[in-house]
Amino acid sequence: MSGFVFHIPASSLAKDCQNLKPFYKGILQGLEQRGIPARLVVHDRETALRAVEADDCFHIFDHGRIRHPRALNAGIAYIYPFWNLDPWGIRAFSSLAKTDFAPESVDETAAEEFYGRLRWRLIRKRTSRYPQPDEVEEDLPDQAIAIF
Repeated sequence: MSGFVFHIPASSLAKDCQNLKPFYKGILQGLEQRGIPARLVVHDRETALRAVEADDCFHIFDHGRIRHPRALNAGIAYIYPFWNLDPWGIRAFSSLAKTDFAPESVDETAAEEFYGRLRWRLIRKRTSRYPQPDEVEEDLPDQAIAIF
């Protein structure tokens, strides 16, 4: 393997990568510190698989659905700032689809502590991936519904 290729949106490459997500900045910094070559290219879904097959690099696709032994698909997880890398795709297209959940494998104490931290950060502080209004709706009209 001769390095890494990151397939990212064109907007992330604009203006000397000022819009590059911290996830990628961290990985690139770690690779550079280890002397591992890495390059950024525009994610072109039409030519993605051919790009992997054209070299011996390991490829990471932003919000991709590429399946290849030298490729992973990266995406922001449902709860920011967590990310996932998956060999099939992200979210509903990830390899989790073939996996059975084994609740007995979960460390209950660790899960409860993690849940507590998330609850504090997201609910108590009213934090979201998306901008939220400062005001809180106290009185909702009858027959109202909430859509998330």
